[in-house]
Amino acid sequence: MSATSAHSTTSIADPTSYPEEDLRFDKKGRASYYPAWLGQHIQDGKYIIVRKLGWGQYSSVWLAKDREFDRFVSLKILTCEATTALKSKRSDEIELLRKLAATDRSHPGSRHAIEFYDTFEFDGLEGQHCCIVTEVLGRSVDTLRKESADSDLRLSLPLVKTIIKQVLLGLDYLHGPCGIVHAGM
Repeated sequence: MSATSAHSTTSIADPTSYPEEDLRFDKKGRASYYPAWLGQHIQDGKYIIVRKLGWGQYSSVWLAKDREFDRFVSLKILTCEATTALKSKRSDEIELLRKLAATDRSHPGSRHAIEFYDTFEFDGLEGQHCCIVTEVLGRSVDTLRKESADSDLRLSLPLVKTIIKQVLLGLDYLHGPCGIVHAGM
């Protein structure tokens, strides 16, 4: 990756312009994010990190190769704080993913609900990190909009209809067979 961009007039990049999580210590002197790197072997070499997919307030997400099953997976590595919240039952993410994995997948909406593979914890520099292993998801609607041929970022009507149908099928699967209500829509 180049340190310059089309809009830059200097060859030295501004480090604050990169949309990356801050790996420095937080206000309480704790490191939050796990500083993973490309090519890193995780879980006794079962997973090899291939590239970063993104990050959020409580985790970073990585594309990895699952050597045992010869497939690509998503590794969501929680911050130390999020791992603590998970252990203290302030978060039920893994419980919900396990419920999804244990529910009959013959419902047509199950194809539109994430597939959960595994979870494990490992030690980082400043504490424990929980890692959630799932299937790799597709592109976001925002990404699709940005890739759209229309200059006004609108998606085509057939694509919008397909997305809405898939979301509704997925929600029907969650609400029906799984008994899960998705309240964050």
